[in-house]
Amino acid sequence: MVEWKDTDYGKIPLKWKYVKGTEFCNKVTDGTHDSPKQVQSGRFLITSKHIKGRDIDFENAYKISEEDYRKIIARSHVDQWDVIISMIGEYCGFTYIERNRLPDYAVKNVGMFKTGSEDKAKWLHYYFNSKIGKAVLEAQKTGTSQPYITLGSLRQIEILIPDNESEIKSIAEVLSSLDDKIDLLNRQNKTLEELAEILFRQWFVEEAEDSWESQTIGNLFDVGIGRTPPRLEKNWFSNDIKDVKWISIKDMGNCGVYINRTAEYLTNQAITRFSIPVIPINTLILSFKMTIGRLAITTESMLSNEAIAHFKIKKESSFYPEFLYLFFKTFRWEQLGSTSSIVEAINSQMIKNIELSVPPTERLNEFYDVIKDFFHKLKVNQLQIQQLENLRDTLLPKLMSGVIRVMN
Repeated sequence: MVEWKDTDYGKIPLKWKYVKGTEFCNKVTDGTHDSPKQVQSGRFLITSKHIKGRDIDFENAYKISEEDYRKIIARSHVDQWDVIISMIGEYCGFTYIERNRLPDYAVKNVGMFKTGSEDKAKWLHYYFNSKIGKAVLEAQKTGTSQPYITLGSLRQIEILIPDNESEIKSIAEVLSSLDDKIDLLNRQNKTLEELAEILFRQWFVEEAEDSWESQTIGNLFDVGIGRTPPRLEKNWFSNDIKDVKWISIKDMGNCGVYINRTAEYLTNQAITRFSIPVIPINTLILSFKMTIGRLAITTESMLSNEAIAHFKIKKESSFYPEFLYLFFKTFRWEQLGSTSSIVEAINSQMIKNIELSVPPTERLNEFYDVIKDFFHKLKVNQLQIQQLENLRDTLLPKLMSGVIRVMN
């Protein structure tokens, strides 16, 4: 039977203890505080905003010269099994495990816990993502305009550990095995989506015929825009799964091709009071304000805010949501305006005025027969990903606090 003791962050097993960051790790340091000049070709500079989970956002990171890179890594070199943590801004406290043997990027405004081992790196990552770890991190944050954690705080931060290394290894293996399966399914979905995009370009761009009539999106589909009740009137908003899911752009960023989860719901009274359009099941949605071009297909009747358009397919139409998804996925949004002004200038009328060359019904049907299995597999994988994430999120706080024990 497990004996317990009280701590500032709740009960933990009697033999577990908190140690300082510098005691758990070989070294705790941080990246550069300089701002090296951006170049077109060079090495990546990773900052706090690029640490968002199990991956680094290289796509939105900029490059620096080889000379600047060498200067930075002379002081702050990233090694395999370092746990990198965002130290400032919106993603302050997010962590990433460097699994690669020879990382080739520099870091700025991020902390580095040099664990020296795979098991310790995984334990630390999951600890900082647990309820206790998040509370510990939150207590170290400071700043008024934006949160940040100092290097001194990271060195002294309290890390909860079991009384034996074998349990660290066992717990890390359980959680990482779930994340590995999630990663595999996400990679499968990315490949399936890329294949579908290649086929779409081949069938409807490269092999498009001049005889195909061009029509506007507004003529081909019933385009609707979502709505938001007054934010200060909290009674319209809900977290009750019995109410109707209300989609935000952030929700679209967290889902795959199909959206089935939202952070908030709206009551039926809100739908009636503010005449909020209901988006039918199996309908494409598109974000067109602030973040342009996020896409998803609904899996049930849902709602959205006013930054999201939805496209109802007319009864007599031969189109289907998967075709429209691929059309917008491959659409070049810069056609609507300069990249500097498009975020502010785009509106629902511009969406409705987008032109689409209408293929014959036979060709649309043939294409659907080719890609329908791709999208079915995407949906099945997404459901499995959600189930695995729910299992991981259920186990994580219990394993990291000793409620559930895993011993070799």
